[in-house]
Amino acid sequence: MRSGDIETCKRALESMPVGPFYETLLGEFADRYSKEDLGASIEWLKGLPQEGHLQKGYSLIGRNAALDPVLAESFLRSVSDQGLKDEFSAGYLLGLSQQQDSRALKGLLADPQRIAALGLNQDIIFSSIVSGGASQTSVDQSLEIVGLLMQGGIVPKGSIGDSAIRQVATKDPAAAAAYLSANKELPNINRIAEPALEAWGNTSPIEAARWLESQEGTVRDAGAAGLAKAVARTEPQSAVVWAISITDPALRASTLNQIASRSKFEREQIRSIIQNAEFDQETKDSYLGIFK
Repeated sequence: MRSGDIETCKRALESMPVGPFYETLLGEFADRYSKEDLGASIEWLKGLPQEGHLQKGYSLIGRNAALDPVLAESFLRSVSDQGLKDEFSAGYLLGLSQQQDSRALKGLLADPQRIAALGLNQDIIFSSIVSGGASQTSVDQSLEIVGLLMQGGIVPKGSIGDSAIRQVATKDPAAAAAYLSANKELPNINRIAEPALEAWGNTSPIEAARWLESQEGTVRDAGAAGLAKAVARTEPQSAVVWAISITDPALRASTLNQIASRSKFEREQIRSIIQNAEFDQETKDSYLGIFK
């Protein structure tokens, strides 16, 4: 884009009434301008009134600004409007997470004081990196990024976080299992283990079972829940065996309920497995009630 073209576009935007078309044109111009001259595009962005229809421009320049984190973060500190700050930071984090060299992103995630100083919203950090960027990088890099987010406590509870983690954990379940083996002490590691083993159990249940037999603790419990759900339709008895091996009572009961809802089972065979398990009779009765 020649300098004359840049000035022409700026003048056109200045004379255009604010509205959806303005926002679209501003976004396209911001994207092209920031790719050619990031510093100048940021200075231009600073001069715009921080109100209405600037979201796309902030987001696209933020994404391209990932190539210069120092400049990007200096600008981010200067943005007073929280909505526009969120748009710019979402684009910036997405851009960082899509880079082949993940050192810049890792450096940011490992520095909670820097995150706080930039005023980054934790939900935006998570959604931009995991749902946006990490899903497009290599499996190993995606898992490492999710691990850093977990260490920093930047993982939303509930379905939003679980869905995004599942997206990463199921890309290559065997690779996820290798990551689990090397990072057993990671906070909330079960949130990777369960979807990874469920996906692995759907494609290679024997390999998944062999790996799971050598695990222990939280990883084994969550993995057993995932594998049990994977084989529930085809091998309900095996699924129940995996489920009753779970040491966490709440997860064990939840998994048994999911098996019952997913499979067509031989009632007496399942009841025999539960009766022979090493639980007190009250616990056995509660599990037998699941498979009526």
